[in-house]
Amino acid sequence: MSGRLITFFNNLTFRRKILSICILISLIPMLLFGIVSYIQISGQMIHREENNLNETLRQTADSIDYKLNSYMDALSMVLWHDPLKTGLLKDYATNYDQYIFYKEEVDPLFLTIRSLNTDISTVSLYTSAPGLHPHGDYVLRMEAARDMPWYEQAQRATRPFFQVSQDGSRLFLVCRMYYSYAAPTSIACITVNMSDLFGSAQNLVEGSYCFLLTDAEGNPIYRTSSFPEDAGNIPLSYQEFSSKELSSQELTSGDIPSDYVATCYRLNNASWTAWLYRPSGELLTAYRHFQLTAVLLALLCIAVSFLTAACLSRVMSRPLEALSEDILQVEQGNYEIAAKRPEHCPRRDEVGKLQRAFRAMVVQLNHLINEVLIAQIEQQKYELRILQSQINPHF
Repeated sequence: MSGRLITFFNNLTFRRKILSICILISLIPMLLFGIVSYIQISGQMIHREENNLNETLRQTADSIDYKLNSYMDALSMVLWHDPLKTGLLKDYATNYDQYIFYKEEVDPLFLTIRSLNTDISTVSLYTSAPGLHPHGDYVLRMEAARDMPWYEQAQRATRPFFQVSQDGSRLFLVCRMYYSYAAPTSIACITVNMSDLFGSAQNLVEGSYCFLLTDAEGNPIYRTSSFPEDAGNIPLSYQEFSSKELSSQELTSGDIPSDYVATCYRLNNASWTAWLYRPSGELLTAYRHFQLTAVLLALLCIAVSFLTAACLSRVMSRPLEALSEDILQVEQGNYEIAAKRPEHCPRRDEVGKLQRAFRAMVVQLNHLINEVLIAQIEQQKYELRILQSQINPHF
């Protein structure tokens, strides 16, 4: 194959050889420079986007952590409120005594918690204390908690924990009341709407993105997305994502496609991990004008290279083509080129020297041919006169 290319190149005219060499010399560095520049710029843009996503996710996670910490503080106000614990263990002689307990201890405490933190939708206390009647949403019997998703874990947990509802729309913060001795079981529960907790996760970045929150096992808890096919902010329980969104298994296992930019951040107040990712192609759309400008400049440079190569090949090959034409005419016996005196060649380079030397040689050759031809004619005339002088006496 290489031999055929060499033969093909050798058979090209001198002008086409110069044109091909000039085009290759100009295009190869330009293409290499363009490819390397594109790769470098794309890598820098993606790296900068990763840093931006890291900073954005860190700020969002810190905001969520701050809210979770405020919920923990609110729960601590319930767990360590001594008058409340005393009232839960007291034997009430009349319903009026319970009413006084609710009015003086429970209502002020729970109202204060909700006024200090507007994200909290309900504060409830589930108790198995005998004789204690329910009081709105504040005090409920333990039987009412049996259908709650956190009930089983609350029976054995000794520390506060977070639990997401089955439909993914609510967050529960649950813990048993602390007693220094055996007492009826009481469980405090704070309920928060997920949309209020993750309000800071809305409109994180421009364009398509997805914010995902996973639990300790890697199961999705909540997401908000701006992908085109997404209908809005969708709270999840444990379900898979749509085709354009990465699954929680892909993120937690590190099997992230190369056409995505992703980052994660672990929350301090819960065993949750926040993820933020977006398609890397979304980044390049912001630089389309730069790419278009670069392509136009590249095309302009290629056009200039072609024109320059064509002009250079024409300038370089024209004297050689003229010399080749002179040689062809001499080969065919046309010596009119002798009229072209060597001093009529304006070029002073190597090709010009070659032209002048060739034309001088042709002039000299023409002169020698003319001398030989004249000598032969004169000799023939002389021989003819001798022959005539020998024939005349016979007549």
